Amino acid sequence: MRRHWQGMALPELIIVLGLGSGAMLALTSLVAGSVSLNNHLLNNARLTEELGNVFALIQSDLQRAGYNGNTQQILQPGAVGSAFSQHLLFGAYSGEPANSCVTFRYDANSNGVLDTQYPNELFGYRLQNKTIEVRKVGAGCQTKGWEDITDNDVVVVTELSFQPTTVNHNGVPVTRIAIRLSGHLKANSGLSQTYIKTVLVRNHVG
Repeated sequence: MRRHWQGMALPELIIVLGLGSGAMLALTSLVAGSVSLNNHLLNNARLTEELGNVFALIQSDLQRAGYNGNTQQILQPGAVGSAFSQHLLFGAYSGEPANSCVTFRYDANSNGVLDTQYPNELFGYRLQNKTIEVRKVGAGCQTKGWEDITDNDVVVVTELSFQPTTVNHNGVPVTRIAIRLSGHLKANSGLSQTYIKTVLVRNHVG
């Protein structure tokens, strides 16, 4: 007995092809959307890593400004001859906004002695040409001797500012510094982040 296989009629074939094309377009759109979302998440994570880590470092360092490992000097933080107190200074590199640079000292190894040789205890951060730099060898805000800590091929830093306030708390001067850091990806200026934090400087610095 012969069997006859009947093919699809033209209208049926057109319908099937249309459904298949629609499914392919939907799948392509879904994949493209997923890739775009993943790229956005990766770029956002990269920006967070670049700016967020630097912001955390600046906070941590500033909170230690003026710290001295010598217990006697800590009991009398304003004593003459303290190598770590009274050295919190604000300024700016030439052409940059006011208070976009800060320099300070603290006793990183807690030995009570100011180390001026590498690794020294003369710290600082500044904005220079859309990049954050860290102080080296005791350089001033307007001099050479600083090193980039943000990658200007990845991120453009649009703002770094330090706004200090000092108040008396039970007769003791207390310094707070409002830090603000903003930037965006160089490849996508629409992807930006801003960090704002006020830190308490626990040691005598004024």
